[in-house]
Amino acid sequence: MQNVAKHLKFAVIIPAYNEEEHLSKCLKSLLNQTLKPHTIVVVDDSSTDNTGEIIKAFENKNTIITSIYQASETKHLPGQKVINAFKKGLNSLNLNDFDIICKFDADLIFPSHYLEEINKAFVSDKKIGLCGGVCSVENSGRWQTEKLTNLDHIRGALKAYRVEAFKDIGGLPSQMGWDTADEFKLRYKKWKINVLHNLPVKHLKPTATSYQDSYFKKQGQVFYALRYSFLLTLIASLKIAKQRNQLSKFKVVLNSYLKSKNKKLNFLLSREEGQYLRHYRWNQIWRKLRP
Repeated sequence: MQNVAKHLKFAVIIPAYNEEEHLSKCLKSLLNQTLKPHTIVVVDDSSTDNTGEIIKAFENKNTIITSIYQASETKHLPGQKVINAFKKGLNSLNLNDFDIICKFDADLIFPSHYLEEINKAFVSDKKIGLCGGVCSVENSGRWQTEKLTNLDHIRGALKAYRVEAFKDIGGLPSQMGWDTADEFKLRYKKWKINVLHNLPVKHLKPTATSYQDSYFKKQGQVFYALRYSFLLTLIASLKIAKQRNQLSKFKVVLNSYLKSKNKKLNFLLSREEGQYLRHYRWNQIWRKLRP
C-alpha cells in the first residue's frame, strides 16, 4: 500500500463546531501549503453560528474542499463529539486512495511548510505510523509551545496517521482519551511516533479553556479507561492539578477514577496494551527521577 513517491497523498478531515472565529484562518493556512493536501473534508458538527456558511464559501471556491453536515447534540462532549464528526468525514473517503489521513482541529494556523515536513518524515521511515508538530499559544504577544503534555505525545488537534497504521489500530474510538489510546496501540504494534518539536502550529483556542469541573472528572475516567494502576493515577492526578494551578482538583480526578473502577466502565486498551502502557509510563517516571 505504501507509496514510495516523494509526495504522499494527504487527506485532511476537520471537525468544526461553532468555529466561525477561527475556521477561515485554518483553511487559508492549509490552502497555502507548499505541499497541497489531496482533499480537505470539513465536517460542520451541528454548529449554531456561521461555521456552515464559511465552509460552503470555501467549498465553492476550492475544489479540494468538501463540506459535510453532521447532525449531533450541541452540548460539549469531550472526545466523543469530535471523533464522531471525524468519522463522518472519514466515511466519505476511500482510505485506499490516500497515504496519510489527518485529523486537524479547526482552530489552528499551520505554517506553510507544515505538510511538506510531515511528508518528509513519513517518507524517511516507513515505520512511522503517526507524526505531528507541536501546538503553540499566544502569551503576551509571543507564541510559545503549549506545555501540557509529555514531549513524546502528539496533540489530538494535529494528528497525521499513515493509513496502514491507522487501519492496524482499527481507527479511533469515540471516547475521551482517544488521543492517548491511539499512540499506545501504535507503539504496542511496533509503529513509531514522530513528534516534530521544531514545527509549531498556532493554536488559537488554548486547550480545555471551555472545560470546568467536568474536565477533571473526565480525566479520572480516562485514566481508568487506559488501564492506569491506582499509583500511576495518583501521580498523574497530581500532575494535572499542578499544571492547571488547581491542586484542589486532585481529589476530583482520583475520585472519578475510583468511581469508574467501581462501575467497570469500558476500557480503551486491551489487557496487553494496558500492561504495555503501565510499563512505558513507569520507565518515563524512573528516567525523570534519575540524577
